[in-house]
Order: sequence, then structure tokens, then C-alpha cells
Amino acid sequence: MLCLCLNILKFKIKRHGDLKIDSNIINTDRNILNSFLVEVFYQILALEEDALSAYADGKISSKEFHLIGAVFKGLQQGKNTMSDIAKMLNITTGSLTVSVTTLESKGYLARLKCSDDKRLVRIFPTHLAQEAQMYHNDFHHGMMKIISDSLNEEEISTVAKALITLKDFFVTASANIKKNKN
Repeated sequence: MLCLCLNILKFKIKRHGDLKIDSNIINTDRNILNSFLVEVFYQILALEEDALSAYADGKISSKEFHLIGAVFKGLQQGKNTMSDIAKMLNITTGSLTVSVTTLESKGYLARLKCSDDKRLVRIFPTHLAQEAQMYHNDFHHGMMKIISDSLNEEEISTVAKALITLKDFFVTASANIKKNKN
């Protein structure tokens, strides 16, 4: 299934994606960028959901895959408490508790109270989580290979710079929205 999804992605890239641009709007680079931000983002999520649902007969959702990934990232950074992971995912600890409980019952995560501070609970991936994370990483590596194989080095550099600019915009916009809520 993963190979099939990656082949579909490769086909879409060769056709320049399924960018749906309103025929009443002049086809400019800015309109293509807007279309990308609005539509392709959701197409990527749908493709990933389809590819990941093939793993373990769909017993793990895309959100659960991303939670497992956040636990691995937190563990690497020494920030794998419930609070750390909730902050990383921008969710409440209550929402995280529900998700961790679900993944714990499926055998993907384990919780351990800290011996020196019983209030802190650390989340650890299990062997099943390692396998799921490898599958998820393979999906992303395959997607990046297909994309980078269709671009030359200059194009890759240009796209990378543009994506850094987009990331900076979204980080700033998100911070401003949070600031204005308070």
C-alpha cells in the first residue's frame, strides 16, 4: 500500500499536482501558491492517511502516528513528560492523556512515573512504536525521494528556502493568534 501511494504521488508530481485554480482568476505564481496552501496541504494529509492506514490493518490513525513521532522526538530531546509532549503537539494534557491511554492499550506507548518526582509522568515508545515509526519514516523518505528526484539542485534549494519562509510565517502567525486570545 505504501508503494502504491508513493507511486500515485509520483504520478501527481509529474502532472504538476491536482492544483485546482479557478478559471476566472489569471494563472499567476501567487495564485498557484495560494492553491498549494489551500488544497495541496489537504491532499498531502489525505495521501499520508491512506498510506499509514495500511499499517497494522488501520489500527493506528495518522494522529496516533504523529503522537508516536512526537514521543520519539521528545525522548531524543530529553523532553518526554506528558506536559512536554502536550506542549510539543499544542494540545492539552487531558487530550494527550486520552490518546496515550489508547496507544498504551494498543501496546505502542508506556507511561512511567518519575522516581524523583511522582507528579511527572514520562512517555516511552515500545517495540511496536519503533516499528510504526520506521514505517512512517519510510513513507516520508519515499515522498522526499520522489519529489527531489523530479527537481534539480537549484529547484530543491529554492523550494527549501520558500518552505522556510512559510514555516516562519506560520510560527509567527500562530504566536500572534495565541497572544491575541489571551
